[in-house]
Parts: sequence; structure tokens; C-alpha cells
Amino acid sequence: MNFSKSNPNNISLDQLVGNLRNEDHRYSRISRSFQIVYWSFIPLYTIVTILHYSETKEFNALIGGACFVASFVIFAIFFGKFHKEYKSVDYSLPTLTMLKAAAYRYKPFPLRTIWIFLAVLFMDGYSFVTYYCALLVVGFSVPQPTKLLLEW
Repeated sequence: MNFSKSNPNNISLDQLVGNLRNEDHRYSRISRSFQIVYWSFIPLYTIVTILHYSETKEFNALIGGACFVASFVIFAIFFGKFHKEYKSVDYSLPTLTMLKAAAYRYKPFPLRTIWIFLAVLFMDGYSFVTYYCALLVVGFSVPQPTKLLLEW
């Protein structure tokens, strides 16, 4: 089936479905790889956080490490969901249904990815807790970006 009048690239429906299968398979592999990386770093970073806390007894380091591990858990869970989603695509659905599902899968910022932004905030929470709170506890003032830029 060729849609040459409405499609200037002359891509047939079979080619489009083939390209979708290849991209879905590629994204499935990438998601699985990231999931494995995150699940392997969770115990490693938990151990590092506990060892660092046991040596320094700094509560900020413990909270910061917990924020980082929480972000790893969120990332690992969602990469697992993405892996399942891309792996279990049904290409035998009617054409319009299959294309709508593909458009939903490849939407740039769907609502379901809001949890990933939460994971990024947890990573930023790690930076905030370990840097700014340490400065405040020691008694230093928090550097102001405009002052730093002027001194540079």
C-alpha cells in the first residue's frame, strides 16, 4: 500500500511499520540497559553512603545519599516500565490504533514522565543538602550567583 499522493517521501505503510519496529526494539534495548545500570548502582551507592556516614557522622551526607539513591530507584523503575512498553507493542492492531499508540509512545513530554522530573529533583536535593546546608552549618554564607560572576 503506497500513499504517494499524500506522502512526499514515498514511504509505504510496510516500511513505516518496519521502521517503528526497529525504533521500538532499539528503545527497548536502551531502556533495559539503563535499568540494569541503575539497579546495579543502587546497592553500590547505598553502601558508599553508609560507609561515608559511618566515617564522618554527617547527617547531611546521609540525607544527600538517600536522595541520590531514591532518584536511582525512580529512574530504574521507569526505565523498566519503558522497556516493557517498547517491548510489548502490538503491531497486529488496526492501523489507526497502532499509529495513535506510536504517536503516544514517542510524544516528547507525556504526563507519565513527571516522576522522572521528581528523580532529577532528588538528585538536585542531594546537591542542595550536601553543599548549601554544609555551608550554613559551618557558618559560611551561601554564595550569590551575581557576586560570583562579578568576581570571575
